[in-house]
Amino acid sequence: MSYLSRAFGGALCSFVGLLLTVTVRFALNVHWGLVHILLSGAAFVALLLEIDILWVVLGGALISISATKAPRVPAGTRPAETQSLAIPDYQRGR
Repeated sequence: MSYLSRAFGGALCSFVGLLLTVTVRFALNVHWGLVHILLSGAAFVALLLEIDILWVVLGGALISISATKAPRVPAGTRPAETQSLAIPDYQRGR
């Protein structure tokens, strides 16, 4: 086995390890609900049945958009994430 093929084998192993680490971190940070579990299971089964990945991604995006709802923010209010970034009143000169 040449040095070049060993180097490629090592790079491939490090890539697979990095991919696995990122996958686990994403899975731990998702707020799992019934829709998310069913959608990921259906995508996994579709890939096992060798359906083209383009159709799996497009179908998953359409189902995700139609099945999940974004939280509605009443008019005139700010989402909670931007409230902590707001400038306090005492710094505005009020």
